[in-house]
Formats: sequence, C-alpha cells, structure tokens
Amino acid sequence: MSEAAPKNVARFLDWDTRFFGVRIATIECKAIGAADWRAQLERCRAERIQCLYVLMDAEDRTSARSTELEKAEPLDLRVSFERATLPLPEPGSTRARLRLARPEDTPVLSALARISHADSRFWKDSRFARERCAELYATWIERSIGGWAQAVFVAELDSAPVGYLSCNVRESDCVEMALMAVVENLRGEGIGRALTERAIVWAAELSLPYVRVVTQGKNGAATRLYDRFGFRIVRSQCWHHLWFEQA
Repeated sequence: MSEAAPKNVARFLDWDTRFFGVRIATIECKAIGAADWRAQLERCRAERIQCLYVLMDAEDRTSARSTELEKAEPLDLRVSFERATLPLPEPGSTRARLRLARPEDTPVLSALARISHADSRFWKDSRFARERCAELYATWIERSIGGWAQAVFVAELDSAPVGYLSCNVRESDCVEMALMAVVENLRGEGIGRALTERAIVWAAELSLPYVRVVTQGKNGAATRLYDRFGFRIVRSQCWHHLWFEQA
C-alpha cells in the first residue's frame, strides 16, 4: 500500500505496525458503498493487514452501513474544534509558570503521559496491550520534545513540570493543539486554561489566523475548556477498529 492515499483507500501505517507489532492500516471513509468497502477489505487481506483503523464522519450513514456489515467496532467520537486566533482571550490566573520544554523534562513528562490518556481509542481496544497503549503516549511526548512538534509548552510549579501541551503548525494557516495533560491533583486550577491560552498567543505570534484541536467526544472537561475559549465544533467523526479475523 502507498504511504499517501485518497479517501476510501486503505493506507499502510508503518510506524503503528512497528510500535504495536501487528500489521496496521487506516482508511478515511467518505460515503463508501458496500462494494468499494469489500474491495478495500480484500486489498487489506492481500497485504496481510491485521487491524484496520476506520474513520468516518458521524453523519455518514452510507459508510456506517457498509462498515457494520463487516463488524468494525466503534471506539471513539473524534470532535474537531476551531477558533479564530484573534481577538486574544483575557489572561487567566494560575500558580504555574509556563515555558518551552527542555530535554531534561522528558522523564517527568513521559511518566505523566503514560497515565494521562486512558480515554483514547487505543485504550478502549482490548486487543492492544495496556503497557503499549501507555508507552504510545510516552513516546509521543518524548518525540514531540525531540522535534516532532514545533513547540511543547510546559507548566511548571515549584520548579517541577506539572503539565504539557504539544503544538504543531498545520496547513500554513493554523496552530494545532495536539497532546495535553496536567497532573491529576492540580486539575481544575487553571493550568489547562493557561496552556490553551499560550497556544492561542503563539498562533498570534506566528500570524496564523486559526487554532484547532481534536478531542474525544466523551472528554467533557476538554469540551468545556474549549467552549470557554470560544472554540466551535467544525467536524465530528467516528473511529472504528476492524480486526481481520472478525471480517
């Protein structure tokens, strides 16, 4: 399978395959019919794919009917938010100090990542080992500090990192907020708000007109945070995982 593919065409995922130790592909469906869906399944079988990530719009009933025929398991609602960078939000208050991540932060932040993202679709899929799901997010933040992300902002309290937010520049017009976590006993103290505000200010510093973020539909705390900052929902999608002995 090619590394780049249009909608309704399965794409092999080399990194996920190496990380989880099973052959994985992904497909983004757009009104895919049953015949085209089965053709992609046959293509995956020919490539010895073991797990297929399936992403479709929440209102795409055509794709939903097609994938249900093959028992693709619904695991997550992926909600995309967007706001204009300007006007900047009113500064909030927090005891934490914000700064860019440093290499020496990596052990503390990777330990936080291991325990902070258990609401993701990977954790919900019992076929993935729990320790690998935890390690996925530890690896994500480690590599983000190492250059995967254009910026990783750290919240620091009493000289110790207590939260992080990784950010990327996407499509030359926006800052995309990616991975965020705050230590559990400090949630609700304005740290997540401060990190979000920093991402918006960073977008303004780069003269980028939009800030975007994706979260799980059931993540009420994140949804409420983004609503307070004036983000609006621009897209809702469903993630499914199909394991091929089911098909």
